[in-house]
Amino acid sequence: GFFVLPNLPAYDVPTFPLTHDDFFWKKLGLYLVFSPHVEAAWFPSVSYAGVLWSVGVEEWFYSFWPWLVKYARRILVLVLVVIIVMLMWARVAPFVGRIAYMVYVLRFDCMAVGGLFALLLRSSAHRQLPRMTVNFLFRRDVQLVVYALLAFALVNAWTFGRLEQPIYSILFATAILNIGSNPNSFFHLEHPLFRWLGEISYGLYCYNWIAVVSAILLVKVLIADISGIYANLAVYLLGLALTVLFSALSYYAVERPFLNLKRKLFTRVVTLTTPAA
Repeated sequence: GFFVLPNLPAYDVPTFPLTHDDFFWKKLGLYLVFSPHVEAAWFPSVSYAGVLWSVGVEEWFYSFWPWLVKYARRILVLVLVVIIVMLMWARVAPFVGRIAYMVYVLRFDCMAVGGLFALLLRSSAHRQLPRMTVNFLFRRDVQLVVYALLAFALVNAWTFGRLEQPIYSILFATAILNIGSNPNSFFHLEHPLFRWLGEISYGLYCYNWIAVVSAILLVKVLIADISGIYANLAVYLLGLALTVLFSALSYYAVERPFLNLKRKLFTRVVTLTTPAA
């Protein structure tokens, strides 16, 4: 995004901002410290690499939340509720500019929703109220309502105003809770194809724009008029295929060696000393 694609004229999209501008080194510095979302608040985004804003949010999540869980364990539910309420208030408050953007982009209230659902599931094993709540969310009629709401909301592009993200977080958290933990879930994703797509999903997210533009360039060579329905269909299908191809190449050539290194050097190994353990 910084050094390769800006030097390939074919990948120059008129609506994308210039990467090599007066803020180039500031932008690169923020990317190198895992803060592309901060860069996006202060400077023009980086073509093709701007998608990494969410990776920056994840890195901030990994830097902040483990300490919160460790030191606020006894009042964690209360802390999560306070975070959700405060950030939801900040979303509807009359903030403007960069402050509003940072509140919008950090998504910590959405992550707190996920944390609450995780605690709910864990507590359901030994507490009655969480168990009753989980059993309610596991009901077939509740699943149908949630899936129907999600389907209609996504198809019709419902925004829910400034509270769009927390509302979608609750709906998706309910869906994830059922798909991941409910034995009577409507959907079961335990399939080798889905597992494999999950393994390469980081690339599916990151390389999508590059794959789509690559597909357009290839279709232009084969079809003179790319405004027709067949050309559009070819772009969609080829873009999807290239996204999977780029992601698979990235996973096996770049990501997996680092994952293996992580497991070798940083994964804790616990030795079981007794059969009971």
